[in-house]
Amino acid sequence: MKKLFTLVMALLTLFTALPSLAEEPAAEPVVITIFHTNDVHGRYNSEAGMGYAMMASYVNEARKSGNVLVLDAGDTLHGTIFANAVKGESIVEIMNTIGFDAMAPGNHDFNYGYDRLKELEAMMDFPLVSANIRLKDGKQAFEPYTILEIAGKRIGVVGADNPEMVTAIHPDHTAALSFLDASFVDAAVQAVRAEGVDAVIVLAHWGCDGAYEPNSVQALATIPGVDIVIDGHSHTILDDIQQLPDEKSAIVTSTGEYLNYLGKATFTFTPEGGLMVEAELIPNPGRFEDHAVLKAIGEVEAAQSAELDKVVGESAVDLMGERAVVRTSESNWGNLATDIFIDATGAEVAFMNGGNIRATTPAGPITMRDVNTVFPFGNLVVLMEVSGQAILDALEVGVRLYPETNGGFPQVGGMTVRFDPAAEPGARVTEVLVRGEPIDPDALYKLATNDFLAAGGDGYESLAKFPVLFYMGAMDEVVVDYLRENSPVSPVLEGRIAPVE
Repeated sequence: MKKLFTLVMALLTLFTALPSLAEEPAAEPVVITIFHTNDVHGRYNSEAGMGYAMMASYVNEARKSGNVLVLDAGDTLHGTIFANAVKGESIVEIMNTIGFDAMAPGNHDFNYGYDRLKELEAMMDFPLVSANIRLKDGKQAFEPYTILEIAGKRIGVVGADNPEMVTAIHPDHTAALSFLDASFVDAAVQAVRAEGVDAVIVLAHWGCDGAYEPNSVQALATIPGVDIVIDGHSHTILDDIQQLPDEKSAIVTSTGEYLNYLGKATFTFTPEGGLMVEAELIPNPGRFEDHAVLKAIGEVEAAQSAELDKVVGESAVDLMGERAVVRTSESNWGNLATDIFIDATGAEVAFMNGGNIRATTPAGPITMRDVNTVFPFGNLVVLMEVSGQAILDALEVGVRLYPETNGGFPQVGGMTVRFDPAAEPGARVTEVLVRGEPIDPDALYKLATNDFLAAGGDGYESLAKFPVLFYMGAMDEVVVDYLRENSPVSPVLEGRIAPVE
């Protein structure tokens, strides 16, 4: 009888408990939103894209109702007078105000030098991460990764930089550094996974189009344990990225450039332990602009405007500086700039990398701000004496990636160049004429260029073997001096450099 009573009481207890179990709410997924930017190049306002103030209002609105991280994939701290005048500090201040959580350094973030970049890092309320940039003694130049904790989840963010980007940084700024391959990124991913994170983001300044071999899709998305690659460097938008069909490969996303889009990745962690990853781009949302960011911008602009808005010259035509043009073909801005180099130095020939031209200047008055927007890097104009063979070798480097956009594509003065895109890279240049005569590989020529190329930047290593005869002023200063004396200008396309038909 006692056993039966005990059984009945146990059953009653079970039945009494069942309704309360049924009333417990089902576990909900955890959703984390990652907003991201890349290749802003100091474009802080909303004249072209959404600008930082509008971005901040969008991000802050999302923070009110969700779990938000904000990341940047590099080439952010340099590129406009707003940034350059204070060597990146103005951009860091804005990023701190917005509340960025991590950043991977891009090649142009080294334009003030590695030491200055480390000073800027000390000002940041967020870490700079790169797993594959080391000091020459083998120590990390930056932390390889960071772990961000949010909504009970631990998100590993591993930094990655394309080792080839060393050629797009002034050699003086990388003398203490080694840029290593993707195996070091892989090792960092496995290390952060070993720390028990719930997801891994590779935050990369690598490049995801055909100009990079291997590109980020091939080199980074295939690393085991990576859930998404947030990329920069190639100025590619998400819709143009050729993702791998392999389900084991991570999604690669990128926003293009200049805050034309805001990147949004969504991590949905299911109660069963699964993870769903989605990526999209948000165009200019047309929202109000955050007052705190506007205030920070306004204070810097007010201090700079009076000098920058002085008119220094005039052009009768639009001076073309669009990325797709200057990195694949002759442009009239390139023609004007190289002619100015020759005029300033007395050189026979001149060339510059198309990637040094950063904007189009409309016909009409030209201000100091306009010139600094086009030539923001502070490079010096230099005169060298180099062999014809060195010029040929440099031109081969410049056209090797054609028709892909390439910052090293040459804009030339004092010569005409023909190349065959169907030929193998390194054997494409078919004709170079100087003053109407074929270039002599054994002769010496006075060449005007910028100090970046003179030191072997953008792969122009053949030039670095020759001494610089003298240094002129900064490019923007040389251009301004010419415009003041020779305006209005009206450069045209002359067929200076073109593929053979």
